[in-house]
Amino acid sequence: MQLSARDGYTRPMRSNGLDTPAPPLASVPRPPHFPALLMFACLATALLVGCQEVLFPKDAPRTQFEAYDRMRNQAAPQEQHDLFGRSEPALRERLSQK
Repeated sequence: MQLSARDGYTRPMRSNGLDTPAPPLASVPRPPHFPALLMFACLATALLVGCQEVLFPKDAPRTQFEAYDRMRNQAAPQEQHDLFGRSEPALRERLSQK
């Protein structure tokens, strides 16, 4: 059942006793520097979250097989250098059959 003005329903009033209805949330005034504060809060959160330890260190084995190969000095190289000296993953060596 939907209430209407015919049924005596009125919108909720402000809690301070005034007879004017409460303004919608979108019309609540914000300070002029609100976007800058919001951007600063997002930047500070990103910096604080980004300053944590690395979840998976490079020297930790990824699988039990890699740990087995490393213990027997048969580990495949993780990276190799291309013709221009840039480091790239050594996928061919890591994925080849032994």
